[in-house]
This record gives sequence, structure tokens and C-alpha cells, in this order.
Amino acid sequence: MSARAHVDAVTDFQRHGVQAGVNVGFGYAGKKGAVIGSLGVDSGTAPTLGIHDTIDYVHMPEREVGWRAGFGGTAALIGEPSFVGIRAAPLIPLRQRFSSHQSEKGGGDSSESLLAVSIETAVGAAVRQGAEQPDGTHAPGDVRVGASAGVGLELYWLSRMWL
Repeated sequence: MSARAHVDAVTDFQRHGVQAGVNVGFGYAGKKGAVIGSLGVDSGTAPTLGIHDTIDYVHMPEREVGWRAGFGGTAALIGEPSFVGIRAAPLIPLRQRFSSHQSEKGGGDSSESLLAVSIETAVGAAVRQGAEQPDGTHAPGDVRVGASAGVGLELYWLSRMWL
């Protein structure tokens, strides 16, 4: 399970904006990390309101820093642009805990939690919808190279069980 709050600067190299948002995710945990799909909402100037959807591999810190890499973006509901791309972020731990339990009859479980600061960068496509012109025609939209950079506060809780 994961939760993330973030603030990002977004650009398509002609226009710039800022967005803030929250995401909640669920996934599959392995020994050193997890694959997590998340869904959330973003709001700001790029776009005014959007749905944030991602799939990430999260590698928990072994010594000092973990990392997260994946694919996803924000689909604009109000305002522009929509953005989709590849993303990566180091996870700088603020607090990390690990516990493990072994059963006498075999099997066991472990859990790990991480509260971290992330510094994310992303590159991909910024998509702007076409607009209706004063003469009634519809101007075409455009797709440009886009990028974002931001900071987030992330919480991960991974639980594993074995027989």
C-alpha cells in the first residue's frame, strides 16, 4: 500500500505550470521492493484538475536511499495539458521500520514501512486539446515533449507472507 502527496512544476517548453496532488496505491510486494499501481487527483495551473494514474516499481532503501521508477501521468479534466511519461525518483528515508515473524510450524510474515521524501523527474508527452475558434471551426490540438520535476512525501507499507 502507498500514499503520496506532491508538488510539481510542469512544462511543455512553451508554457509552464504548477500542480499539487495526492495518490493512493496498491500492489505486489517482493523481498526488496514492490510493483504499485496508484490513482489520485492533481490540481493547479497545469492542469486545473486532473486524474493522476501511475504504475511504479519501488525499491526500498537497503542502506541510505531507495528509488521509484515507472510510467504514468495526469489526464486533464479541467484545463490543460494532460501529461504522460516515464518517471523516476530517489526516496530519501525519514523513517523506516522492518519486522519479521517466523512460525514454529513453517511459514511466516514480514512487514516494512517507509516514510520518505522524493525528488521526482519525468519526461514524456504534454497533450493539449484543440479549441473552438470564433469562426466556429475547431483548431487542432498538439502533442509536445513535456517534463516535470517535483518533491513529494511518500508512505509505503509492504507486507509479505510465506508458507
